[in-house]
Amino acid sequence: MCLLMRTARIHDLIRLKYAANARVMEITRRLGELQRYAANIADGKLSFKEMTDIPAKLFGRQSIFQMYAHNKSLQIANAQMATMAPMLAMQMQNANPQMLAMYQQNMFMNLYQEARKEAAEEEKKLLNEQETELVADKEKWQGLVQAYDTELKGLRETASQDYQIFRPTMA
Repeated sequence: MCLLMRTARIHDLIRLKYAANARVMEITRRLGELQRYAANIADGKLSFKEMTDIPAKLFGRQSIFQMYAHNKSLQIANAQMATMAPMLAMQMQNANPQMLAMYQQNMFMNLYQEARKEAAEEEKKLLNEQETELVADKEKWQGLVQAYDTELKGLRETASQDYQIFRPTMA
Protein backbone atom coordinates (compact mmCIF):
# COMPACT_ATOMS: atom_id res chain seq x y z
CA MET A 1 0.00 0.00 0.00
CA CYS A 2 1.26 3.47 -0.82
CA LEU A 3 2.61 5.48 2.08
CA LEU A 4 0.18 8.37 1.53
CA MET A 5 -2.83 6.06 1.19
CA ARG A 6 -1.84 4.24 4.37
CA THR A 7 -1.45 7.53 6.24
CA ALA A 8 -4.86 8.69 4.99
CA ARG A 9 -6.44 5.39 6.08
CA ILE A 10 -4.79 5.65 9.51
CA HIS A 11 -6.22 9.14 10.00
CA ASP A 12 -9.63 7.99 8.79
CA LEU A 13 -9.58 5.05 11.23
CA ILE A 14 -8.59 7.36 14.09
CA ARG A 15 -11.55 9.62 13.26
CA LEU A 16 -13.94 6.66 13.03
CA LYS A 17 -12.62 5.23 16.28
CA TYR A 18 -13.12 8.56 18.02
CA ALA A 19 -16.72 8.78 16.74
CA ALA A 20 -17.44 5.21 17.84
CA ASN A 21 -15.95 5.85 21.29
CA ALA A 22 -18.09 8.99 21.59
CA ARG A 23 -21.16 6.90 20.75
CA VAL A 24 -20.19 4.31 23.38
CA MET A 25 -19.81 7.08 25.96
CA GLU A 26 -23.23 8.51 25.04
CA ILE A 27 -24.88 5.11 25.37
CA THR A 28 -23.13 4.53 28.71
CA ARG A 29 -24.41 7.90 29.97
CA ARG A 30 -27.96 7.07 28.84
CA LEU A 31 -27.77 3.68 30.56
CA GLY A 32 -26.70 5.37 33.79
CA GLU A 33 -29.57 7.85 33.56
CA LEU A 34 -32.08 5.06 32.97
CA GLN A 35 -30.71 3.12 35.93
CA ARG A 36 -31.02 6.17 38.21
CA TYR A 37 -34.57 6.72 36.98
CA ALA A 38 -35.47 3.05 37.51
CA ALA A 39 -34.05 3.11 41.04
CA ASN A 40 -36.15 6.16 41.88
CA ILE A 41 -39.46 4.72 40.68
CA ALA A 42 -38.81 1.15 41.84
CA ASP A 43 -41.12 1.31 44.86
CA GLY A 44 -43.97 3.10 43.07
CA LYS A 45 -43.66 6.15 45.31
CA LEU A 46 -41.69 9.28 44.57
CA SER A 47 -40.27 11.53 47.24
CA PHE A 48 -39.10 15.08 46.65
CA LYS A 49 -35.47 13.95 46.95
CA GLU A 50 -36.02 11.25 44.33
CA MET A 51 -37.79 13.74 42.07
CA THR A 52 -34.77 16.06 42.12
CA ASP A 53 -32.35 13.17 41.60
CA ILE A 54 -33.88 12.18 38.26
CA PRO A 55 -31.79 13.27 35.24
CA ALA A 56 -33.16 16.34 33.48
CA LYS A 57 -33.76 14.46 30.21
CA LEU A 58 -36.02 11.99 32.00
CA PHE A 59 -37.98 14.52 34.07
CA GLY A 60 -40.76 14.71 31.47
CA ARG A 61 -41.01 10.94 31.34
CA GLN A 62 -41.14 10.80 35.12
CA SER A 63 -43.91 13.41 35.21
CA ILE A 64 -45.96 11.48 32.65
CA PHE A 65 -45.38 8.27 34.59
CA GLN A 66 -46.55 9.90 37.83
CA MET A 67 -49.75 11.19 36.20
CA TYR A 68 -50.41 7.84 34.54
CA ALA A 69 -49.73 5.85 37.71
CA HIS A 70 -51.90 8.13 39.84
CA ASN A 71 -54.86 8.15 37.43
CA LYS A 72 -54.67 4.41 36.82
CA SER A 73 -54.37 3.68 40.53
CA LEU A 74 -57.37 5.87 41.34
CA GLN A 75 -59.47 4.15 38.68
CA ILE A 76 -58.52 0.68 39.87
CA ALA A 77 -59.01 1.51 43.55
CA ASN A 78 -62.39 3.15 42.89
CA ALA A 79 -63.56 0.19 40.80
CA GLN A 80 -62.47 -2.32 43.44
CA MET A 81 -64.05 -0.27 46.23
CA ALA A 82 -67.31 -0.12 44.27
CA THR A 83 -67.39 -3.91 44.01
CA MET A 84 -66.53 -4.29 47.68
CA ALA A 85 -69.00 -1.67 48.98
CA PRO A 86 -72.03 -3.98 49.33
CA MET A 87 -69.99 -6.56 51.27
CA LEU A 88 -68.54 -3.88 53.53
CA ALA A 89 -71.97 -2.43 54.18
CA MET A 90 -73.31 -5.84 55.19
CA GLN A 91 -70.34 -6.67 57.41
CA MET A 92 -70.22 -3.29 59.14
CA GLN A 93 -73.96 -2.63 59.62
CA ASN A 94 -73.77 -1.98 63.32
CA ALA A 95 -70.31 -0.37 63.34
CA ASN A 96 -69.55 3.18 64.34
CA PRO A 97 -69.79 5.48 61.23
CA GLN A 98 -66.38 7.00 61.99
CA MET A 99 -64.88 3.55 62.27
CA LEU A 100 -66.50 2.54 59.00
CA ALA A 101 -65.14 5.64 57.24
CA MET A 102 -61.63 4.99 58.58
CA TYR A 103 -61.82 1.34 57.53
CA GLN A 104 -62.99 2.29 54.02
CA GLN A 105 -60.26 4.91 53.72
CA ASN A 106 -57.64 2.39 54.81
CA MET A 107 -58.95 -0.18 52.31
CA PHE A 108 -58.95 2.41 49.52
CA MET A 109 -55.35 3.44 50.27
CA ASN A 110 -54.21 -0.19 50.29
CA LEU A 111 -55.85 -0.79 46.92
CA TYR A 112 -54.33 2.45 45.59
CA GLN A 113 -50.81 1.50 46.76
CA GLU A 114 -51.09 -1.93 45.16
CA ALA A 115 -52.13 -0.35 41.86
CA ARG A 116 -49.18 2.09 42.11
CA LYS A 117 -46.81 -0.83 42.54
CA GLU A 118 -48.29 -2.49 39.44
CA ALA A 119 -47.77 0.72 37.44
CA ALA A 120 -44.16 0.86 38.63
CA GLU A 121 -43.67 -2.75 37.49
CA GLU A 122 -44.99 -1.87 34.04
CA GLU A 123 -42.57 1.07 33.81
CA LYS A 124 -39.69 -1.15 34.95
CA LYS A 125 -40.50 -3.62 32.16
CA LEU A 126 -40.34 -0.79 29.63
CA LEU A 127 -37.04 0.38 31.11
CA ASN A 128 -35.62 -3.15 30.94
CA GLU A 129 -36.50 -3.34 27.24
CA GLN A 130 -34.80 0.00 26.61
CA GLU A 131 -31.77 -1.09 28.60
CA THR A 132 -31.51 -4.32 26.58
CA GLU A 133 -31.59 -2.34 23.33
CA LEU A 134 -28.97 0.11 24.59
CA VAL A 135 -26.67 -2.67 25.81
CA ALA A 136 -26.87 -4.39 22.41
CA ASP A 137 -26.15 -1.08 20.67
CA LYS A 138 -23.21 -0.43 22.99
CA GLU A 139 -21.75 -3.87 22.31
CA LYS A 140 -22.05 -3.26 18.57
CA TRP A 141 -20.14 0.04 18.84
CA GLN A 142 -17.51 -1.51 21.11
CA GLY A 143 -17.00 -4.23 18.49
CA LEU A 144 -16.44 -1.51 15.88
CA VAL A 145 -13.88 0.17 18.13
CA GLN A 146 -12.02 -3.12 18.49
CA ALA A 147 -12.10 -3.68 14.73
CA TYR A 148 -10.70 -0.18 14.16
CA ASP A 149 -7.98 -0.84 16.75
CA THR A 150 -7.01 -4.09 15.05
CA GLU A 151 -6.80 -2.47 11.63
CA LEU A 152 -4.86 0.49 13.03
CA LYS A 153 -2.39 -1.83 14.70
CA GLY A 154 -1.83 -3.72 11.46
CA LEU A 155 -1.40 -0.53 9.44
CA ARG A 156 1.04 0.95 11.93
CA GLU A 157 3.15 -2.21 11.94
CA THR A 158 3.41 -2.27 8.16
CA ALA A 159 3.94 1.50 8.03
CA SER A 160 7.35 1.13 9.63
CA GLN A 161 8.38 -1.02 6.65
CA ASP A 162 7.37 1.77 4.24
CA TYR A 163 9.38 4.31 6.19
CA GLN A 164 12.48 2.11 5.94
CA ILE A 165 12.20 2.18 2.14
CA PHE A 166 12.38 5.98 2.10
CA ARG A 167 14.98 6.32 4.82
CA PRO A 168 18.33 7.42 3.48
CA THR A 169 21.08 4.92 4.00
CA MET A 170 24.57 5.82 5.01
CA ALA A 171 27.16 3.85 3.19
